[in-house]
Amino acid sequence: MKLVRKVLPPFIVIYLIIVVALGIVLLFAVGYWYYNDIESNLVEKRDHVVRQLMETKDINITLESFKNDKDVVITEIESNPLKINYTDYFTREVSYHAPYSIYKVLVVNTYIEGRYYEIKLRQYTNNWFSFSMSILMYLVLSIVLMWLFIRFARWYTRGLWQPFYNSLTALRKYDLETNSQLNLPATDIEEFSLLNTTLNRIARKAHQNYISQKEFSENASHELQTPIASMRVKLELLMQSENLGREEMDTIQSIDDQLGKLSRLVKTLTLLSRIENRQFTLTEPVDMSQLAKHAVDMMEFQIDQKQLTIENQVQQKLMVNMNPTLAEVLMNNLVKNAVLHNISGGFVRISTLPRGFVIDNSGAPLRVDPDTLYQRFFKNDQASKSMGLGLALVKKICDLYNFTITYKYQFNSHHIEVRF
Repeated sequence: MKLVRKVLPPFIVIYLIIVVALGIVLLFAVGYWYYNDIESNLVEKRDHVVRQLMETKDINITLESFKNDKDVVITEIESNPLKINYTDYFTREVSYHAPYSIYKVLVVNTYIEGRYYEIKLRQYTNNWFSFSMSILMYLVLSIVLMWLFIRFARWYTRGLWQPFYNSLTALRKYDLETNSQLNLPATDIEEFSLLNTTLNRIARKAHQNYISQKEFSENASHELQTPIASMRVKLELLMQSENLGREEMDTIQSIDDQLGKLSRLVKTLTLLSRIENRQFTLTEPVDMSQLAKHAVDMMEFQIDQKQLTIENQVQQKLMVNMNPTLAEVLMNNLVKNAVLHNISGGFVRISTLPRGFVIDNSGAPLRVDPDTLYQRFFKNDQASKSMGLGLALVKKICDLYNFTITYKYQFNSHHIEVRF
């Protein structure tokens, strides 16, 4: 979930509080306006009725005419001036007969031609149209406010977190091999400025460690390979001596074999270190089908020795963009693993996927957990002369290019699948 989505909920809560508060205020305002309008109408109606009564020539005829108006009730009252309230006042009248009705009533007491009259003027108040309009207006206003608030919240949070996103962009573009400084953009927000300072310090330290490891792996490889090569040359010269017996020759040959194994181990560990340090920056389109054929040719002696059947079903080009050297190491190690860990008279099958390839080979099930298959110095058979680094190297290459490698044992064969 993006940071902005985590920040927005508090704003939404604030918005809801504002909407509820505004709704209450709006309802009171609409109610106030509505009832004020009713009272104004009643006052105008009062003036009209009183004026008619004052100006009529025959009050009885006028009174009779008002009997047809249900909202105007004129009643003659007791003629004691002391008991009459001459102050107009509003009251409420409820009709419980269907339909249920509520009226606003203006009561007026007046004196006309020697008589006292009580005039009741009423107006219907439960007007659902008015209330519906007020609710509709409130909903429209709420939607507009919601839209404005969300726009404001996005604009505000985007501006607030922009330095953070700028730092993320700089981190994505950062190249550990060529840059020691991140060059993060300046910001006036103290927390982000502190973050940028810390990131720059970490980047410098990482770059220094990278350079140190790179120099160490290169120097260590050179410093180790040189004396190993020198010793092997001297052993070859020693084996040419005519004074050596059979036992001495076997001992020297054994030492030379161990030195050869040590030399391969140094090369493999150096290669692993270079992969981990991402020193293979060159990438180009590589045809894995050609590399598969080449890997099979390289293992021809071992294949003949074990009388293996090779089923190379790769007929078309299988292109992938990666470092050519690592592509060759990847395919060579997988084919070599399938050949060396096979049974006499078995098979090796190489087939393609839409974006990847599969290598199957016959053989007994693993004696250990398959999850340990890609660990360094892993050996299914401890008596094996293998160093246990081949599949570890394969896994590192796959991780470097985000390839997916999976293993399973099915139908009495080992199945390794690589997807690009």
